[in-house]
Amino acid sequence: MKLQTYRIMLRNRLAQAGIATADLDARILIQHGAKIESCVFLTNPAYMLSKAALATIDNFITRRLMGEPVAMITGERGFWDLKIKVTADVLEPRPDSETLIELVLDYITQKACNNDKLQRYNILDCGTGSGCLLLALLQSLPNSTGCGLDISAPALKVASQNAQRNGLQARSQFVQSNWFSQWHDKVDIIVANPPYIPRHMLVSLANTVKDYDPLIALDGGDDGLDAYRVIANQAGCHLNPNGILAIEFGQGQAYAIETLFSAHDWRVLAVRKDLQNMERAMILTLK
Repeated sequence: MKLQTYRIMLRNRLAQAGIATADLDARILIQHGAKIESCVFLTNPAYMLSKAALATIDNFITRRLMGEPVAMITGERGFWDLKIKVTADVLEPRPDSETLIELVLDYITQKACNNDKLQRYNILDCGTGSGCLLLALLQSLPNSTGCGLDISAPALKVASQNAQRNGLQARSQFVQSNWFSQWHDKVDIIVANPPYIPRHMLVSLANTVKDYDPLIALDGGDDGLDAYRVIANQAGCHLNPNGILAIEFGQGQAYAIETLFSAHDWRVLAVRKDLQNMERAMILTLK
């Protein structure tokens, strides 16, 4: 079957099932199943897909129609300028998390450390999961090094593999730790995207989230702020003078988080909104 004909057919199937990203999903799943480059869609729409490729893609589409996220089907997700391996052991990277990366890099460029991205920073990523935050920063700060902490050994394995596949293994390490329990050094930058969904709201999450992302990466306790209390209380002990803490949080949580951190002698330096114009990331430093 011709590529363009098949793409339209699959797009329509996905759209009829109510999948908002039907066209994009069809393209990604065809590209992955047929092992073709994205440019083929533009340069060779009459490309003939083999029977083997069609069978593989049909299986992908069936899984997508059952609610499985595209990244779980393909096993990877684009984040920043990286290709991040995704498994059931890690939270799928979201574009919203790129807001945190942008905020940190803009702060460094505009206000911190002599305006120099080439300076060497030591970075700590708490609850690293796939490693996407740490690795995106290391890619953008070529003289920096960092460590990702996570309580999950399977997640750390994925993060290490992501460092390897993106050529960042020499500047990164990963340590099993319940937040800061196994970390005793000081760094220049701490980043974290903790679980922030209030426990009572977990049942109302979309199936593509609650059925496929690990619960440990979603459950933020009764009010969604359990992990932030740990970070607010402990992160300051691990920052160098003038170091910064950058955190991601959920919709409507900015005021509660600012209040919580202020009680632990932190002050807010900057807040950044995401693509949906919602406050999503915050940089703080000790008062």
